Amino acid sequence: MARGAWVGDAVYAAGQRFVEQCLRSDGSLFAPGRAIWSSPNLEDFYARFVTNADEGAGTFWDKLREQLVGAPDGTIQLAAESIFFNYLCEDDTGADHKRDTVNEVLERMSAPVTVPPELEACYPHGIARIGLARTQKWQQLSWLLRFMQAWKSMTEREREEALGDPAAFRERVHSVEKLSASVQVEGLLHLVFPDSFESIVSPNAKKAIVKAFADHLDGDEPNVDEQLTAIRLVLADDFDEGFSFYDPPLQAVWGGGDSGGAWLVRGANAYGSNIIPRWLSDGFVSMSQVSDDEVAPGTPWKEMLEMFHQTTGKPHNKLRQAGVVTRRFVDKMKIGDWVITIDPDDRVYVGRLSGDPEWDADAEPGMARRRAVDWLNADSPAHRSDLPERVRRLLRPNTVIDLSSVSDDIAALVGGSEPPQPEHGGSSSPRSGPLAALAAELTMDEAEIRRILALIERKRQAIFYGPPGTGKTYVALRLARYLAGDPSRVRLVQFHASYAYEDFVEGFRPTIVGGQPGFRVSEGPLRELAAAAEDEPEATFVLVIDEINRGNVAKVFGELYFLLEYREERATLQYSGDKFRLPPNLLVIGTMNTADRTIAVLDAALRRRFFFVPFFPGRPPVNDLLRRWLRSNKPELVWVADVVDRANSALADAHIAIGHSFFIDSQLDEARVREAWEHAILPTIEEHYFGQPERLAAFDLNRLRTLGSAEDMGDTDDTDVDLAG
Repeated sequence: MARGAWVGDAVYAAGQRFVEQCLRSDGSLFAPGRAIWSSPNLEDFYARFVTNADEGAGTFWDKLREQLVGAPDGTIQLAAESIFFNYLCEDDTGADHKRDTVNEVLERMSAPVTVPPELEACYPHGIARIGLARTQKWQQLSWLLRFMQAWKSMTEREREEALGDPAAFRERVHSVEKLSASVQVEGLLHLVFPDSFESIVSPNAKKAIVKAFADHLDGDEPNVDEQLTAIRLVLADDFDEGFSFYDPPLQAVWGGGDSGGAWLVRGANAYGSNIIPRWLSDGFVSMSQVSDDEVAPGTPWKEMLEMFHQTTGKPHNKLRQAGVVTRRFVDKMKIGDWVITIDPDDRVYVGRLSGDPEWDADAEPGMARRRAVDWLNADSPAHRSDLPERVRRLLRPNTVIDLSSVSDDIAALVGGSEPPQPEHGGSSSPRSGPLAALAAELTMDEAEIRRILALIERKRQAIFYGPPGTGKTYVALRLARYLAGDPSRVRLVQFHASYAYEDFVEGFRPTIVGGQPGFRVSEGPLRELAAAAEDEPEATFVLVIDEINRGNVAKVFGELYFLLEYREERATLQYSGDKFRLPPNLLVIGTMNTADRTIAVLDAALRRRFFFVPFFPGRPPVNDLLRRWLRSNKPELVWVADVVDRANSALADAHIAIGHSFFIDSQLDEARVREAWEHAILPTIEEHYFGQPERLAAFDLNRLRTLGSAEDMGDTDDTDVDLAG
């Protein structure tokens, strides 16, 4: 089933109301019986809104007000219902903002109608977070009007045939030119046929999913929507019937996200001149041509360096940076990614990449290798001082810099995180960038995530500590991928009693040399990731060390103790003798369980070099997380959160407190709750209270469930630990 669980029944009911009232007849969403979606009203609104479009200064809403001056009530109500229907597609804008906007339009009628309560219930919901597409209302509403005009020109039989066949309806929808209206196009398909078309309003996301799961297809599907249907049928064997392609396990496969990648491309001093004005006027971005020939996407690394060598005469090792930058521009920048550039006066221009790499051998210097960009604030640029500190810190003097880890901050510069508010006010909408999506996925407060990210970025290394089951490793990996912007720049290692420096940094490995057994120095995961970080100094790499306290940390880290604190210094490695440093763009996140007390062996040197983030039930950042997750996903099991709170109040040691991870399970039911309690939680409690059966009786699941308050549990002692000292 393609319906989105977050969309809500009210939105789907409104979609079917649109089918019956507006597609099958000329009726009305707000006042059934009135002929609102009729050809005369559509033609009048189209003439005012599209044919006589106001291209002057002013906001979209200012212009709409002027366009509706003197309009008959039918046209005004059509405008309000069009805006309402468009809002069904987006989940970014706040409910109050949507309500106020629609009501303000309706109030322009001589005899205003009101929005029925069942439609009012739609305002807090929508199909998808659409980010910057909120600024494309004119395109979306214009397309809706063109489609409805084409629809009304069909015979009744043709309309019924289309409404009875999703494929036929899709063909009709796609016969009307989109013109940057994909949100409304894809949203209409889903609202009319919610069980046939995915709740995805981005064509690029649809294509990315199909590409990632191409091995699930037999090649006979005629279009991307039928390909998605085929993929869903295959994946249904492994996931819930109502799964979403944005569920974390699936999104990790196809790389989905709200804002996507972000890049800085420098043009303020190309061949001694500022070529940014040319970029803005002609709608592109470019980089200098190191070779006299085109570097096609996918060109092998050595072949690219040889091309540069033939042009410049420089040896390959002097051309590595040029190769890295060219690879980013040609291969890694994707259509839809954010692009920013900064001119000599520190004005910041933001755009969206809209074209594949092009090559013009006759172009002016610095403009041969180019890509099309839709510049969004050419007339009202931001200023360098507007950039958050975490963005400014990434602005190194490279030609092309990966800013994907701060793409939500880039989006915010052009309203990509909050929509413009009309004059009459309205509530602010929630953030819609990747960080908001991450917070929702982790069921954590966005402010807490920002705080943790700031700690990691400031110290460059942090340790998450607390009892088992509090999500330390899961959160560490998700934050690592967020910071890196690309899963390939994240590495996970797990320490254990036999893990050594030779496994982690470098050591001798047996090999065959000239047919004889011997040894060679082999790099461990730390050296491998550090080398990758050195090659891409503007990108962020993250090493996640799980169970960091289970190894002999002093022996495993060796000279790295020094390098963790002095990132610009180099130390001589024990086996290779190489001079080695930890690049500043390599971050380290460790996790440690405190239940086994091995944390006590951490020495002061390690404590001084890491920030420590507690993960204890009842304390930020995971306080009340289980209750929030249950309310959203398993409301009939909210009592489990009460049981866990009562049990944790009774435990005499916070280091064995019961974490939420035992119950974060999409298949959770009462049987699984009891299974986790009896076979995962009670054994730990029994070990702690060995020989004290009277204490164990207090943790019987049935008894905990029926207790009215935690005070009935007996003695409590919320023992805590301070690791930072």
